[in-house]
Amino acid sequence: MARVRLLGRYAVRIDEEMTWSRYEGAIADLRWRLRYAPESVTKSDMLVAAEALSCYAALVTCPTKKRQLVVSALRAAEAIPEASDSPSGGEKT
Repeated sequence: MARVRLLGRYAVRIDEEMTWSRYEGAIADLRWRLRYAPESVTKSDMLVAAEALSCYAALVTCPTKKRQLVVSALRAAEAIPEASDSPSGGEKT
């Protein structure tokens, strides 16, 4: 299994090689605002949305083995308590 580490509230580091956006946090809230409150979307929000689309494109085009590794690691990351609350510093192996 991949080594997973939270980078703050919004990102996940996988095996010290890849960084992916976390669904919980910025993306979950942004998804709602893009649909139902577009007037509240900021430039920063647009950059987060662009990153989410880049992650999607990477998952669709990468080899199956890598995709499975990334998805498993992202799911594991959602089970890690926030870094400030975790005695392991937000890491899971």
